[in-house]
Amino acid sequence: MTISPLRFEPIYQYRLWGGRRLYGLLKPPLPGSGPIGEAWVLSDRDDHPSIVANGRLKGRSVVQVLEPFPKQMMGDLDGRFRRFPLLACIYFAEHPAGRVTPVMEGTAPVECERVFHCEYFRLWRLHGHSPFSVGAAGVPRILVCLDCAGQLEHGGATDAIGKGDVWLLPAVTGACTFRPSGPVSVLEIAIPE
Repeated sequence: MTISPLRFEPIYQYRLWGGRRLYGLLKPPLPGSGPIGEAWVLSDRDDHPSIVANGRLKGRSVVQVLEPFPKQMMGDLDGRFRRFPLLACIYFAEHPAGRVTPVMEGTAPVECERVFHCEYFRLWRLHGHSPFSVGAAGVPRILVCLDCAGQLEHGGATDAIGKGDVWLLPAVTGACTFRPSGPVSVLEIAIPE
């Protein structure tokens, strides 16, 4: 079975300390009228799994996609997704905390800022208006579209992409072309090998 990029809806979490500012960053509308403190862009938690929102796998949870297609989805990172020690990377007593200063890694055809690079995640912020490459061969990537509209081209197919969209680019998809219809701002997230 050919696996195309998968779009997921963010899972919004009510938190007393939250507000409504995520409305300006992610796909509106936010649910309800209460304070939203978190948006989980991709989750495999048993109680809050992300659900595929497009294509032949629409309606399946991320776990229901990973289990039958581990190599296609995760490449050589197969099995690491569930064992991933996420809390270790946010346990502030073991790591220095503070503001992150992005590092400019490139300016053409898109501005590429490395926001952080640790043993658990790599995250880049991409800004531009010309077509550019996202994803990489043999490894999965996650795209979070902060401010954009355009097309995601992959393997002869095209998907519309817009503000607030969350996409998982499976390992078998490889690099894709993002064709913006104007200025864009996208986060690209990788799990280091």
